[in-house]
Amino acid sequence: MIAAACALTAAGYLGIGWALRTGGHGGLVLPALQLLWGLGLGYTTSPLLTLALSRIGPADASDASGVLTTVPQLAQVVGVAAYGSVFLALADRPGPAGAAGAPSAVVSAQALYATALPVAAGALLGALALLPLLRTRR
Repeated sequence: MIAAACALTAAGYLGIGWALRTGGHGGLVLPALQLLWGLGLGYTTSPLLTLALSRIGPADASDASGVLTTVPQLAQVVGVAAYGSVFLALADRPGPAGAAGAPSAVVSAQALYATALPVAAGALLGALALLPLLRTRR
């Protein structure tokens, strides 16, 4: 389920980027894509935490709790910094309709689309990394 949810998240990211790439508002498809993205993240988070804690013994529970709290926060900070830097580097240019050096909606949307590609690639890599953990039924 986790690998499929990562793929669902990647599809949501790509869809949002694709829908907004021309600077439009995305129409009615945008909320559907946001729901797809949110469902993917939701179906990834809890099972992934369960998987991470499934083999932790009672003696190591306190250490695992600290690590499980720290690592996602660190990943969020690094992710925002990395992908935010990519977005701002791409959006920091005046567009054809931009006012006095401000980026236009099209430039900003294209930067969002270009940023969604590596985010989706990361989600797909996560899905591929989880494939060996899939259990086969006998």
